[in-house]
Amino acid sequence: MPDCGAVGLPSRLSEILWGINYSQHFPLSLGDELTAGIGDVKDAQQFMAAHYGSIFGTSADASFWTGGSSDARERYLERVCDVFVFRDAGEAVGLFLGNPVDWSTYYIRSTAFVRAYQGRALYQRFLKTLFEVLADAGVERIEAETAPSNLQCVMALTRQRFVASGNALTDRWGAVTKFTRHLHAGPKAVFLRQYCCAGDVHEAQNQRQRHS
Repeated sequence: MPDCGAVGLPSRLSEILWGINYSQHFPLSLGDELTAGIGDVKDAQQFMAAHYGSIFGTSADASFWTGGSSDARERYLERVCDVFVFRDAGEAVGLFLGNPVDWSTYYIRSTAFVRAYQGRALYQRFLKTLFEVLADAGVERIEAETAPSNLQCVMALTRQRFVASGNALTDRWGAVTKFTRHLHAGPKAVFLRQYCCAGDVHEAQNQRQRHS
């Protein structure tokens, strides 16, 4: 098996699986001196240590790091996760972590902004670009999880056309609801047909459009 850290070989799972080169699309200007750019393990660790406690609660800054060895966590971030940092005039004000789940699915692991930058929809243009890049690479769906009581996150996901697709009880995160956004019509039609009562409505709409 090749060393993925060797010079000239892919270093992130998104690049290994889908051939994505994020440097062709980022940094992305979000207005004025705000940008969304590619980050690394150190960027993620520094932002979490500095801000996750105040953003999510006093114990939340450590929750991502619980269980397993710190070396394994760092290798996971370095090789598996995509790290993006939102900066204003060079200062980190937000963080996005995402990673492939398998050959067709991408997972939003964490998104966070410092208080002064929350509620400004800064992630919307970033997500639009990211989702376009993933869709062009053949990714079929984006998944995310949040506590069902986290209404702010639930509303943000539904505004991004995510739909509730499952629930889980975990020792790490407690009760969470899974949300899915399909990037291509085929997988979305399968989901609607097999798991959602809207499948019949969806098919009826398609039939009316074909005969109109």
